[in-house]
Amino acid sequence: MIYQLKSRLLSLSRYDINDDQGHLAYQVKGKFFSIGHNLSFQNADGVEIAQIRQRMLTMMPKFEIYLGAKHFATIVKEFSWFNKRFVLDVPGPNDYTIRGNFWDFEYEFKRKNRVVATVSRKFWSLGDTYGVEIDKDEDHILILATVVVISLCGRDEAVVVT
Repeated sequence: MIYQLKSRLLSLSRYDINDDQGHLAYQVKGKFFSIGHNLSFQNADGVEIAQIRQRMLTMMPKFEIYLGAKHFATIVKEFSWFNKRFVLDVPGPNDYTIRGNFWDFEYEFKRKNRVVATVSRKFWSLGDTYGVEIDKDEDHILILATVVVISLCGRDEAVVVT
């Protein structure tokens, strides 16, 4: 399945996620006046499916995904001297590693040494729109939420750098 993830213009934490037919599949909305990022991952009807919460006071950026009130996964940016790396830690031994060129939004998700999702801005636009292709057997919500987190980490770094 291929999704198109687009950041809303003039919004730091609002995303629309369209399916391969161009219809709105999901939306992600940031909550105002929160310490750190606190996002609501919703279906097209506005019903919350998951929450994305930033853990504060950590050495490296760390986010948690909740399904209802239950903690489901953790996204951690790992320390590296030259390359950025992220890990999507899910219950059990089936974690995802995420590697590639995060500045250009060209990266992939691997699970058990197999590519299960790719993110690319190459064919979409020069702005904050990119494609996410996910294997049908993978958790689409989890991967899309992680792509949003990686986008937020990139924006936060750009603010610090400039």
